[in-house]
Amino acid sequence: MKQNLWITGNQPNAKRLVALIPNYQQIGNELVWGRFFYNLASKHQCSIVLLTVIHSYDDDLPALHKFTRLVSIAKNGRFGASYHLAFQIPWLKAVKQVYQEGDLILAFADHMVRNHILVNQPLYQVLTSKFSMPVELIDKVQ
Repeated sequence: MKQNLWITGNQPNAKRLVALIPNYQQIGNELVWGRFFYNLASKHQCSIVLLTVIHSYDDDLPALHKFTRLVSIAKNGRFGASYHLAFQIPWLKAVKQVYQEGDLILAFADHMVRNHILVNQPLYQVLTSKFSMPVELIDKVQ
């Protein structure tokens, strides 16, 4: 089965970028991350959607504030930026709710999800092999 996995450089033209943020707290410097997403959107010449799953009511407001700031930094005059906070649902369901044909998923290589009862697997592998979604891996933000 063909896997739609690109690691920087040879991606197809995307309608939107959908960045999967496994833990909003891992985003330290919002200015650095916002510029990173801005540069990706500019490079692909499309809008970007930031997606995370919230597991606790205590995380709701801090995540909302962080993503609001990230989006305000990431958007530019030609391409928009938005966010989607999914609450207490599995990652695969959250991605399927947001994903549209033509989107390019941005995922961390170490973002693990439970694929079977006791089996953890990288999310990007599930998205490419099971759902044939195109994925670009995010490694480090500089």
